[in-house]
Amino acid sequence: MDRLVEAYVMWIDGQAAVVRFRDNRGMLQGRIIPKDSVPGINMGRVVHIPIDILEADSTTEYGFDWSVVLDELVLKPEDFQQALRGHGIWTVDDLLQNPQEGIAAFLALAKSMYTSLIRKARGSFIN
Repeated sequence: MDRLVEAYVMWIDGQAAVVRFRDNRGMLQGRIIPKDSVPGINMGRVVHIPIDILEADSTTEYGFDWSVVLDELVLKPEDFQQALRGHGIWTVDDLLQNPQEGIAAFLALAKSMYTSLIRKARGSFIN
């Protein structure tokens, strides 16, 4: 008997279903599978799918390969230090006394990374 994989049905469109599951390394994966390959499949539900269905040639990987653009988005310790200092966090006491400023520093870094991510992702479609 094939190993069953727990999968969440993200949506169904016509005869196709998009499911997300964790592979044998624990990494989230998305796959477009034939809807009729799993009896009783319903959107928003967890189903158990035989691994051979998820690995079949008739399925398609779902989602953008973010690793293509993320490999260039690297934060260095100095980036964190500068963000914290820019928000008045110079010491551990500063961070403990002003946690909202510490969070704001990390959000500023996240916004910068998000902007870079969008720019690089759009560029990958153009090139």
